[in-house]
Order: sequence, then C-alpha cells, then structure tokens
Amino acid sequence: MNFHLPNNVTLNPDFDTAVFMQDIWRKKPFLIRNAFDFSKEVGGAPITTAEIHALAINPEQTARLITHKTVNNTVKWSLKHSPLSDLPKQNTPNWTVLVQNVELSSNTAHHLLRQFSFTRFAELDDLMVSYATTGGGVGAHIDSYDVFLLQGQGQRRWRISQQIDLSLVPKLPLKILKNFVAQEEWVLNPGDMLYLPPNIAHEGIALSDDCLTYSIGYRAPRLHDALDDLLGMLNNEEGDDDSPQLILDAVTPNTQSAQLTDSDVQCYRHAINNWLNDFVLEEHLGCLLTRSNRDHAVAKPRANINLKINLNLPAGTRMLYSPKFIFIEGFAFAAAGLDWNILSNLANKRYLTTDELTQLSKDALDIVQDWLQEGWCIQK
Repeated sequence: MNFHLPNNVTLNPDFDTAVFMQDIWRKKPFLIRNAFDFSKEVGGAPITTAEIHALAINPEQTARLITHKTVNNTVKWSLKHSPLSDLPKQNTPNWTVLVQNVELSSNTAHHLLRQFSFTRFAELDDLMVSYATTGGGVGAHIDSYDVFLLQGQGQRRWRISQQIDLSLVPKLPLKILKNFVAQEEWVLNPGDMLYLPPNIAHEGIALSDDCLTYSIGYRAPRLHDALDDLLGMLNNEEGDDDSPQLILDAVTPNTQSAQLTDSDVQCYRHAINNWLNDFVLEEHLGCLLTRSNRDHAVAKPRANINLKINLNLPAGTRMLYSPKFIFIEGFAFAAAGLDWNILSNLANKRYLTTDELTQLSKDALDIVQDWLQEGWCIQK
C-alpha cells in the first residue's frame, strides 16, 4: 500500500469534503478551482496523453472514438467502438477518444480514483479519461449519474443547463440533446474540477489539441434491473419456485365479483414485504452493488496466505459491508465480532496489515484464502 502519494494525485486539503457532501452533493452543480495540483513542479498531468493513446488502441481496453464535422450547416457525428486500430492525427480537429476503467490499467489512476473516497464506494464506478483535439467533444447530453469532471491537461469549456427539454437529435449514433440552451459556462484549466449531479445537461468542448479530462463516474442501478436480479437470487438451485403463494383475504359475497379491492392490493403488498424482508434485501443489495459490471483482469492467484505480508484489494475489486454481512465481488459472507471489524476495515481502507491478518479466526482466514485464489485480493 502506498501511504505517500505524489502531490499530483492528492486532493487539495482546502477542499472541504464534509461541507460538499452536505450542501452540494446531489443538489446542484459546483465548480472547484485547483482541486488538484497538476503543475509541472509536481509532475504535471498524472495520466498522460501517451498512456491514453496506448490504452485506446489496446484491444483489451474499452474505448470509443468520436468525431464530428459540419456539412451544409449540419453537424455529422461518427462513433467507433473498440477495438480501435489507430487514432486520427493529433493536429486533426474535432475528435475525441474516451477510455473506460483506466484505474484497472494504471496504478496512478487507481490512486486518483481513491481520492474520492469521501463519497460512497457503493456508488463509485470508474475513472474514464478522454483525450480531445481542438473542438473535440461528445455533444450536449445528460448523464443519469453523478460525475466529477477533472481537467488533467489543456483547457475545456463546459456549458451546462438545468433545462426540462431533453429531446434528442434523431438518427445519431450518440444521444445528443436537440435543443440545448446553456445557462452557465466555465473554462477549466489543469486541476480544476466540475461536479454535476444526475440529469444536468452539459457540453464540453476542447480548446486545445492536448485536452485531457478525467471523469470520475458513479453508478445507479435501475430498479427494474435490481428487482430482476433479486428474483434470480431467490430462485433455488433446482430452479423450482419456492416463493410463498398469494392468498387474498375473504370478503363478503357481493354482485361485483370481478372487482379487485384496496384490501387485495394491501394483501399483495403485505405478502411481498414478508417475503422480501430486510434481511433478504440487505444481502441482495450488497451483492448487487459489489458485482462488477465490467470485465477486468484479476491478479495471479497466490497458493497460500502469508501472515507476514500485508493484504491489498486490487483496483477492480468491489467490497462493501453491512451490519450482518461482508460483500465482495457479488458474494455475501456472514460475519460478526472481531472478524467483521477487521474485514470491514479491509473494505474501507482496501488493505490489511499483518497484525490484522493474524487476528482473524481460522474460518475467516479460510475465506480470505479463497479470495486470494480468485484474485479478489493480493499479497505482494
């Protein structure tokens, strides 16, 4: 574990994260000047143009190349998904490449992403980096999740709007707002950062040929997908339906035999609440939020746990905890007492010292041994 991070991946201590979470988070856009120091004196941009270009053409990386040009007063957009064989020349205007999950390929990006631990690990998703030449961007759009837009290199102009009209330009490969009308705008320099809550219309345009923007994104599962996943978890291994039956209350006979009453609806709700109790929902929520929504390489499995070496979580591992469970990579483990205290520390700090490891029970060590075999944690 690196306890002494370089200055260019360290959040400005003057940024009051407690006030931000109380007054700004999910409430309104917010511009933070000099959130990070990316000056040449401390190393400049922590993730470089060369790194992003190399990742963009890596066939194992998820990337998108977006270009646009104006023809007869109409903007024509083009979108290519990875694998990308090459990129346009750097002096060609109006193109951008976006590389997802950079934290899985770069320790520097991983450390940068962890500077946002003042938010919730349950929602923190990935670090996407976009490189753009002058005029490059993805058009005016909205995101359904929170995002921090951190300028790494060059300049980008951001325009935002809290407009209600979210209609899209038809027949485009991108979801671009048809009637975007900017209400505020800023030019961001290296180290500046713009926070946007969900569903704020925004447009970013590169003002130079060396524009790097780091997007710290969050995730919010759709309730439909979450419930579908929950029902899948509740199916037994044989595939039989062992859910309770729905029995409606008896009512006094009447002439309206086809009517569903308010009492019937309440009976239905009561049956669901009894079946999907807090214990079941707690277990499922932790599994849902730690299940990776991306492919990532896992560390080479270690044969046996070594109590003389610290234990770390690699960048791709998702781990959370609740009062009754420890969750990792979509699995739930019941824990209590000292084992729970130590493993919840692992989720929070993302490492355990040798002293903490030696305090785990044999059962807990056996579980951690399995995690090592899966590559969900590492010792080195």
